[in-house]
Amino acid sequence: MGLAIGIGFYEVAIISCFFLSSVLTVLHKADLHYRAQSNELDIYAELKHIAGVTNFMNAIKLDGTKISNLELKKAKELDNHMIGLKMILTLPEKINYSEYILKLHSLENVLTIEEIV
Repeated sequence: MGLAIGIGFYEVAIISCFFLSSVLTVLHKADLHYRAQSNELDIYAELKHIAGVTNFMNAIKLDGTKISNLELKKAKELDNHMIGLKMILTLPEKINYSEYILKLHSLENVLTIEEIV
């Protein structure tokens, strides 16, 4: 668009701007719809200490949830004992994400847990 404006094709630049914004709007809505129908959940969790990671992962696996793309990170807080986990959970069936996150938050040693959008 910048090149089109630079050489004087203002009409083409305006049309392409409207086209691009409409395509981005449609793709964003399609992405939201896909995420709502999916049984995959991206989460970030902070645990009190490294010993709680095994218990947290075992509690997740109990109901048949599969864990993939697990990343251990330094927690956002300054406390050295806290551990951050970023992971993708594949749930065995379609359930309400809010209820599942609340269930995970009630586990022992979990400080915070949030969905990554």
